[in-house]
Amino acid sequence: MSMPRRIRVWLHADSLESGGLEKNIETIATGLCQETFDPHVSWSWRDGVVGDRLRAAGIPVFHLPHAPEFRSRSAAVLRRFSPAVFHSFSCAKHAHDTELATEAGIPSVVTFRGNIRHWDPKLEVQPWEVKRNSRTHRITACCQTVADYCARIEGVERSRIATILNGAPDPPPRAETANLRAELGLSPSSFVIGYLARYRKLKAHDVLVRAFAQVRAIHPDSHLVCSGLADEGVREELGSLAAELGVQDRVHLLDSRDDVSAVYYSLDLYAHASRSEGFSNSILEAMAHGLPVVATRVGGTAEAVEDGVTGTLVEPDNAEALAAAIIRVARDPELGYAWGRAGRQCVGARFTMASMVAGYAEVYRSLSAPFREAPMKTGLRGFIAKWFRRDAG
Repeated sequence: MSMPRRIRVWLHADSLESGGLEKNIETIATGLCQETFDPHVSWSWRDGVVGDRLRAAGIPVFHLPHAPEFRSRSAAVLRRFSPAVFHSFSCAKHAHDTELATEAGIPSVVTFRGNIRHWDPKLEVQPWEVKRNSRTHRITACCQTVADYCARIEGVERSRIATILNGAPDPPPRAETANLRAELGLSPSSFVIGYLARYRKLKAHDVLVRAFAQVRAIHPDSHLVCSGLADEGVREELGSLAAELGVQDRVHLLDSRDDVSAVYYSLDLYAHASRSEGFSNSILEAMAHGLPVVATRVGGTAEAVEDGVTGTLVEPDNAEALAAAIIRVARDPELGYAWGRAGRQCVGARFTMASMVAGYAEVYRSLSAPFREAPMKTGLRGFIAKWFRRDAG
Protein backbone atom coordinates (compact mmCIF):
# COMPACT_ATOMS: atom_id res chain seq x y z
CA MET A 1 0.00 0.00 0.00
CA SER A 2 1.40 3.40 -0.95
CA MET A 3 2.17 5.97 1.73
CA PRO A 4 -0.16 8.98 1.91
CA ARG A 5 1.26 12.10 0.31
CA ARG A 6 2.82 14.54 2.76
CA ILE A 7 1.30 17.99 3.11
CA ARG A 8 3.71 20.47 1.57
CA VAL A 9 3.73 23.66 3.64
CA TRP A 10 5.55 26.78 2.44
CA LEU A 11 6.70 29.18 5.18
CA HIS A 12 7.62 32.64 3.91
CA ALA A 13 9.42 35.47 5.75
CA ASP A 14 10.91 38.86 5.00
CA SER A 15 14.30 37.72 6.29
CA LEU A 16 15.98 34.73 7.88
CA GLU A 17 18.26 36.70 10.18
CA SER A 18 18.44 35.99 13.91
CA GLY A 19 15.20 37.23 15.45
CA GLY A 20 12.21 35.95 17.39
CA LEU A 21 9.92 35.57 14.39
CA GLU A 22 12.64 33.91 12.30
CA LYS A 23 13.44 31.48 15.12
CA ASN A 24 9.76 30.54 15.32
CA ILE A 25 9.75 29.75 11.60
CA GLU A 26 12.80 27.56 12.13
CA THR A 27 11.07 25.78 15.01
CA ILE A 28 7.94 25.15 12.96
CA ALA A 29 9.83 23.91 9.89
CA THR A 30 12.05 21.55 11.85
CA GLY A 31 9.39 20.54 14.38
CA LEU A 32 6.58 19.48 12.05
CA CYS A 33 6.17 15.74 11.78
CA GLN A 34 8.19 14.74 8.74
CA GLU A 35 5.87 11.81 8.03
CA THR A 36 2.92 14.18 7.64
CA PHE A 37 4.43 17.46 6.44
CA ASP A 38 6.97 18.53 3.84
CA PRO A 39 8.11 22.02 4.89
CA HIS A 40 9.79 24.52 2.57
CA VAL A 41 10.97 28.01 3.58
CA SER A 42 11.56 31.21 1.61
CA TRP A 43 12.69 34.77 2.21
CA SER A 44 12.20 37.97 0.24
CA TRP A 45 14.69 40.55 1.61
CA ARG A 46 17.63 39.01 3.48
CA ASP A 47 18.99 35.54 4.11
CA GLY A 48 20.76 34.85 7.41
CA VAL A 49 21.85 32.40 10.09
CA VAL A 50 18.36 30.93 10.42
CA GLY A 51 18.44 30.11 6.71
CA ASP A 52 21.85 28.49 7.18
CA ARG A 53 20.55 26.32 10.00
CA LEU A 54 17.47 25.32 8.04
CA ARG A 55 19.57 24.22 5.09
CA ALA A 56 21.84 22.26 7.43
CA ALA A 57 18.72 20.51 8.77
CA GLY A 58 17.72 19.49 5.26
CA ILE A 59 14.88 22.02 4.84
CA PRO A 60 14.73 23.50 1.31
CA VAL A 61 15.24 27.28 1.44
CA PHE A 62 14.53 29.68 -1.46
CA HIS A 63 14.88 33.35 -2.28
CA LEU A 64 11.34 34.35 -3.22
CA PRO A 65 10.97 38.10 -3.86
CA HIS A 66 7.32 39.01 -4.19
CA ALA A 67 7.46 42.59 -5.47
CA PRO A 68 5.42 42.95 -8.70
CA GLU A 69 8.48 42.95 -10.98
CA PHE A 70 9.58 39.55 -9.60
CA ARG A 71 6.17 37.97 -9.12
CA SER A 72 6.00 35.90 -12.31
CA ARG A 73 9.37 34.29 -11.66
CA SER A 74 8.57 33.59 -8.01
CA ALA A 75 5.12 32.26 -8.89
CA ALA A 76 6.78 29.82 -11.29
CA VAL A 77 8.90 28.51 -8.39
CA LEU A 78 5.81 27.98 -6.26
CA ARG A 79 3.93 26.27 -9.07
CA ARG A 80 6.85 23.91 -9.57
CA PHE A 81 6.66 22.75 -5.95
CA SER A 82 2.85 23.05 -5.58
CA PRO A 83 2.50 23.55 -1.81
CA ALA A 84 -0.90 22.89 -0.28
CA VAL A 85 -0.49 25.79 2.16
CA PHE A 86 1.40 29.07 1.83
CA HIS A 87 1.98 30.67 5.25
CA SER A 88 3.37 34.19 5.08
CA PHE A 89 5.07 35.66 8.14
CA SER A 90 5.81 38.88 6.27
CA CYS A 91 5.53 42.12 8.22
CA ALA A 92 5.66 44.27 5.10
CA LYS A 93 2.82 46.75 4.63
CA HIS A 94 1.47 45.53 1.31
CA ALA A 95 -0.34 42.55 -0.17
CA HIS A 96 2.45 41.27 -2.43
CA ASP A 97 2.80 37.99 -0.51
CA THR A 98 -0.82 36.90 -0.90
CA GLU A 99 -0.95 38.17 -4.48
CA LEU A 100 2.03 35.94 -5.25
CA ALA A 101 0.42 32.90 -3.64
CA THR A 102 -2.83 33.53 -5.48
CA GLU A 103 -1.05 33.90 -8.82
CA ALA A 104 0.76 30.60 -8.15
CA GLY A 105 -2.59 28.87 -7.56
CA ILE A 106 -1.84 27.73 -4.01
CA PRO A 107 -5.05 26.30 -2.51
CA SER A 108 -4.71 27.73 1.02
CA VAL A 109 -3.09 30.97 2.15
CA VAL A 110 -2.35 31.85 5.77
CA THR A 111 -0.98 35.14 7.09
CA PHE A 112 0.62 35.86 10.44
CA ARG A 113 -0.04 38.69 12.92
CA GLY A 114 2.69 39.40 15.46
CA ASN A 115 2.31 43.01 16.65
CA ILE A 116 -0.23 45.48 18.02
CA ARG A 117 0.06 47.84 15.06
CA HIS A 118 2.76 50.14 16.43
CA TRP A 119 3.03 51.47 12.86
CA ASP A 120 -0.65 52.48 12.82
CA PRO A 121 -1.32 55.24 15.39
CA LYS A 122 -4.92 55.78 14.20
CA LEU A 123 -5.72 52.04 14.42
CA GLU A 124 -7.58 51.94 11.11
CA VAL A 125 -7.68 49.07 8.65
CA GLN A 126 -5.59 49.86 5.58
CA PRO A 127 -6.56 49.26 1.93
CA TRP A 128 -3.64 46.87 1.47
CA GLU A 129 -4.89 44.86 4.46
CA VAL A 130 -8.30 44.53 2.85
CA LYS A 131 -6.63 43.24 -0.31
CA ARG A 132 -4.39 40.90 1.68
CA ASN A 133 -7.28 39.48 3.69
CA SER A 134 -9.36 38.90 0.55
CA ARG A 135 -6.78 36.29 -0.47
CA THR A 136 -6.25 34.81 3.02
CA HIS A 137 -8.01 31.71 4.33
CA ARG A 138 -6.80 31.85 7.93
CA ILE A 139 -4.79 34.18 10.15
CA THR A 140 -2.45 33.05 12.92
CA ALA A 141 -1.83 35.38 15.86
CA CYS A 142 1.00 35.02 18.36
CA CYS A 143 -1.19 35.85 21.39
CA GLN A 144 -4.75 36.74 22.31
CA THR A 145 -4.02 40.47 22.48
CA VAL A 146 -2.78 40.49 18.88
CA ALA A 147 -5.78 38.38 17.81
CA ASP A 148 -8.10 40.93 19.43
CA TYR A 149 -6.48 43.76 17.47
CA CYS A 150 -6.86 41.78 14.25
CA ALA A 151 -10.56 41.18 14.86
CA ARG A 152 -11.33 44.68 16.09
CA ILE A 153 -9.35 46.72 13.55
CA GLU A 154 -9.37 44.51 10.46
CA GLY A 155 -12.88 43.19 10.95
CA VAL A 156 -11.82 39.55 10.69
CA GLU A 157 -14.19 36.96 12.12
CA ARG A 158 -12.67 35.45 15.24
CA SER A 159 -13.37 31.95 13.93
CA ARG A 160 -10.85 32.71 11.17
CA ILE A 161 -8.08 33.60 13.62
CA ALA A 162 -5.97 30.87 15.25
CA THR A 163 -4.19 32.09 18.38
CA ILE A 164 -0.98 30.11 18.76
CA LEU A 165 1.24 31.15 21.66
CA ASN A 166 5.00 31.21 21.17
CA GLY A 167 7.04 28.51 22.86
CA ALA A 168 10.46 28.51 24.47
CA PRO A 169 13.06 25.77 24.05
CA ASP A 170 14.37 23.86 27.03
CA PRO A 171 17.65 25.53 27.97
CA PRO A 172 20.85 23.49 27.92
CA PRO A 173 22.55 22.65 31.21
CA ARG A 174 24.41 25.63 32.62
CA ALA A 175 27.67 23.68 32.62
CA GLU A 176 27.48 23.32 28.82
CA THR A 177 27.32 27.07 28.14
CA ALA A 178 30.05 29.69 27.94
CA ASN A 179 30.79 31.77 31.03
CA LEU A 180 29.78 35.24 29.89
CA ARG A 181 30.62 36.82 33.23
CA ALA A 182 34.20 35.65 32.89
CA GLU A 183 34.24 36.80 29.26
CA LEU A 184 33.14 40.30 30.28
CA GLY A 185 35.22 40.38 33.47
CA LEU A 186 32.19 40.56 35.77
CA SER A 187 32.39 39.48 39.39
CA PRO A 188 30.24 36.51 40.47
CA SER A 189 28.77 38.82 43.11
CA SER A 190 27.74 41.58 40.67
CA PHE A 191 24.04 42.16 40.06
CA VAL A 192 23.58 41.75 36.31
CA ILE A 193 20.53 42.91 34.36
CA GLY A 194 20.01 41.77 30.78
CA TYR A 195 17.98 42.58 27.68
CA LEU A 196 18.00 40.52 24.46
CA ALA A 197 16.33 42.47 21.67
CA ARG A 198 17.17 44.16 18.40
CA TYR A 199 18.71 47.59 18.91
CA ARG A 200 15.87 49.70 17.50
CA LYS A 201 13.92 52.66 18.78
CA LEU A 202 10.81 50.56 19.41
CA LYS A 203 12.66 48.39 21.93
CA ALA A 204 13.48 51.42 24.14
CA HIS A 205 17.02 50.48 25.13
CA ASP A 206 17.45 54.16 25.92
CA VAL A 207 14.84 53.96 28.67
CA LEU A 208 16.56 50.92 30.12
CA VAL A 209 19.97 52.66 30.10
CA ARG A 210 18.44 55.63 31.95
CA ALA A 211 16.81 53.26 34.43
CA PHE A 212 20.11 51.44 34.88
CA ALA A 213 21.85 54.69 35.78
CA GLN A 214 19.39 55.01 38.67
CA VAL A 215 19.96 51.38 39.69
CA ARG A 216 23.73 51.87 39.64
CA ALA A 217 23.41 54.84 41.99
CA ILE A 218 21.81 52.50 44.56
CA HIS A 219 23.74 49.34 43.69
CA PRO A 220 27.24 50.33 42.48
CA ASP A 221 28.24 46.75 41.67
CA SER A 222 25.60 46.28 38.97
CA HIS A 223 25.92 45.78 35.21
CA LEU A 224 23.63 45.93 32.19
CA VAL A 225 24.16 43.43 29.36
CA CYS A 226 22.30 43.84 26.04
CA SER A 227 22.54 41.64 22.97
CA GLY A 228 20.96 41.76 19.52
CA LEU A 229 21.12 42.83 15.92
CA ALA A 230 21.27 46.60 15.42
CA ASP A 231 19.46 49.15 13.32
CA GLU A 232 21.85 51.72 11.90
CA GLY A 233 23.19 54.13 14.49
CA VAL A 234 21.08 52.95 17.43
CA ARG A 235 23.80 51.12 19.33
CA GLU A 236 26.17 54.07 18.89
CA GLU A 237 23.52 56.40 20.33
CA LEU A 238 23.12 54.10 23.32
CA GLY A 239 26.87 54.10 23.91
CA SER A 240 26.84 57.90 23.88
CA LEU A 241 23.89 57.97 26.30
CA ALA A 242 25.68 55.58 28.68
CA ALA A 243 28.77 57.84 28.58
CA GLU A 244 26.62 60.91 29.21
CA LEU A 245 25.11 59.22 32.29
CA GLY A 246 28.51 58.04 33.52
CA VAL A 247 27.75 54.31 33.28
CA GLN A 248 29.61 53.40 30.09
CA ASP A 249 31.94 51.04 31.99
CA ARG A 250 28.91 49.07 33.27
CA VAL A 251 26.80 48.93 30.10
CA HIS A 252 27.77 46.10 27.74
CA LEU A 253 26.21 46.44 24.26
CA LEU A 254 26.93 43.08 22.65
CA ASP A 255 26.27 41.83 19.14
CA SER A 256 23.61 39.21 18.50
CA ARG A 257 24.75 35.83 19.81
CA ASP A 258 23.68 32.32 18.92
CA ASP A 259 24.55 31.09 22.42
CA VAL A 260 21.73 33.00 24.12
CA SER A 261 21.83 30.66 27.12
CA ALA A 262 25.30 31.98 27.94
CA VAL A 263 23.72 35.42 28.24
CA TYR A 264 20.69 34.33 30.26
CA TYR A 265 22.78 32.26 32.67
CA SER A 266 24.94 35.31 33.34
CA LEU A 267 21.97 37.38 34.53
CA ASP A 268 20.23 37.95 37.83
CA LEU A 269 17.22 39.65 36.23
CA TYR A 270 15.75 40.09 32.78
CA ALA A 271 14.40 43.57 31.90
CA HIS A 272 12.27 44.05 28.78
CA ALA A 273 11.73 47.76 28.13
CA SER A 274 9.89 47.64 24.79
CA ARG A 275 7.49 50.43 23.78
CA SER A 276 5.38 47.97 21.79
CA GLU A 277 5.32 44.20 21.65
CA GLY A 278 3.42 41.29 20.23
CA PHE A 279 4.50 38.33 22.30
CA SER A 280 8.19 38.30 23.17
CA ASN A 281 10.27 35.18 22.65
CA SER A 282 13.02 36.69 24.78
CA ILE A 283 10.74 37.00 27.79
CA LEU A 284 9.77 33.34 27.47
CA GLU A 285 13.42 32.32 27.08
CA ALA A 286 14.36 34.30 30.20
CA MET A 287 11.57 32.62 32.17
CA ALA A 288 12.68 29.21 30.89
CA HIS A 289 16.13 29.98 32.31
CA GLY A 290 14.61 30.69 35.71
CA LEU A 291 15.00 34.47 35.63
CA PRO A 292 12.67 37.00 37.25
CA VAL A 293 11.28 39.40 34.66
CA VAL A 294 10.64 43.13 34.79
CA ALA A 295 8.80 44.19 31.64
CA THR A 296 6.62 46.91 30.20
CA ARG A 297 2.88 46.36 30.09
CA VAL A 298 2.53 46.31 26.31
CA GLY A 299 0.98 43.90 23.81
CA GLY A 300 0.72 40.31 24.97
CA THR A 301 3.42 40.60 27.66
CA ALA A 302 0.83 40.34 30.44
CA GLU A 303 -0.22 36.98 28.95
CA ALA A 304 3.28 35.66 29.79
CA VAL A 305 4.40 37.68 32.83
CA GLU A 306 2.01 37.34 35.74
CA ASP A 307 2.50 40.47 37.81
CA GLY A 308 3.76 39.57 41.27
CA VAL A 309 4.14 35.87 40.42
CA THR A 310 6.72 35.48 37.63
CA GLY A 311 7.84 39.11 37.57
CA THR A 312 6.38 42.57 37.52
CA LEU A 313 5.02 44.95 34.89
CA VAL A 314 5.54 48.69 34.51
CA GLU A 315 4.25 51.25 32.06
CA PRO A 316 6.40 51.91 28.96
CA ASP A 317 8.71 54.92 28.66
CA ASN A 318 8.94 55.26 32.45
CA ALA A 319 12.59 54.94 33.47
CA GLU A 320 11.82 55.69 37.12
CA ALA A 321 9.24 52.89 37.41
CA LEU A 322 11.54 50.48 35.57
CA ALA A 323 14.43 51.36 37.90
CA ALA A 324 12.27 50.96 41.01
CA ALA A 325 11.14 47.49 39.90
CA ILE A 326 14.73 46.41 39.23
CA ILE A 327 15.94 47.80 42.56
CA ARG A 328 13.19 45.88 44.34
CA VAL A 329 14.60 42.59 43.07
CA ALA A 330 18.20 43.65 43.71
CA ARG A 331 17.30 44.34 47.34
CA ASP A 332 15.33 41.11 47.77
CA PRO A 333 17.12 38.19 46.07
CA GLU A 334 14.64 35.68 47.49
CA LEU A 335 11.83 37.47 45.67
CA GLY A 336 13.80 37.17 42.44
CA TYR A 337 14.40 33.47 43.02
CA ALA A 338 10.70 32.90 43.67
CA TRP A 339 9.66 34.73 40.51
CA GLY A 340 12.28 32.84 38.52
CA ARG A 341 11.07 29.45 39.76
CA ALA A 342 7.47 30.34 39.00
CA GLY A 343 8.44 31.55 35.53
CA ARG A 344 10.24 28.33 34.70
CA GLN A 345 7.19 26.31 35.80
CA CYS A 346 4.88 28.56 33.78
CA VAL A 347 6.87 28.06 30.58
CA GLY A 348 6.91 24.30 31.09
CA ALA A 349 3.16 24.24 31.54
CA ARG A 350 1.98 26.77 28.92
CA PHE A 351 4.68 27.85 26.50
CA THR A 352 6.41 24.80 25.08
CA MET A 353 7.81 24.42 21.60
CA ALA A 354 5.78 21.24 21.17
CA SER A 355 2.47 23.01 21.86
CA MET A 356 3.38 25.83 19.47
CA VAL A 357 4.28 23.45 16.64
CA ALA A 358 1.14 21.39 17.29
CA GLY A 359 -0.97 24.53 16.93
CA TYR A 360 0.49 25.36 13.54
CA ALA A 361 0.26 21.73 12.42
CA GLU A 362 -3.46 21.72 13.20
CA VAL A 363 -4.00 24.84 11.07
CA TYR A 364 -2.13 23.31 8.14
CA ARG A 365 -3.92 20.00 8.49
CA SER A 366 -7.35 21.65 8.54
CA LEU A 367 -6.59 23.72 5.43
CA SER A 368 -5.40 20.73 3.45
CA ALA A 369 -8.69 18.89 4.04
CA PRO A 370 -11.02 18.32 1.07
CA PHE A 371 -13.42 21.12 2.10
CA ARG A 372 -11.27 24.17 2.51
CA GLU A 373 -12.46 27.50 3.80
CA ALA A 374 -12.99 30.32 1.33
CA PRO A 375 -10.75 33.39 1.49
CA MET A 376 -11.87 36.09 3.90
CA LYS A 377 -14.25 38.86 2.99
CA THR A 378 -14.48 40.30 6.50
CA GLY A 379 -11.58 42.69 5.96
CA LEU A 380 -13.68 44.50 3.34
CA ARG A 381 -16.64 44.61 5.71
CA GLY A 382 -14.47 46.11 8.42
CA PHE A 383 -13.02 48.63 5.99
CA ILE A 384 -16.50 49.76 4.88
CA ALA A 385 -17.66 49.97 8.49
CA LYS A 386 -14.71 52.22 9.32
CA TRP A 387 -15.56 54.61 6.50
CA PHE A 388 -19.24 54.75 7.50
CA ARG A 389 -18.23 55.58 11.09
CA ARG A 390 -15.85 58.26 9.79
CA ASP A 391 -18.58 59.79 7.59
CA ALA A 392 -21.06 59.69 10.48
CA GLY A 393 -18.56 61.57 12.64
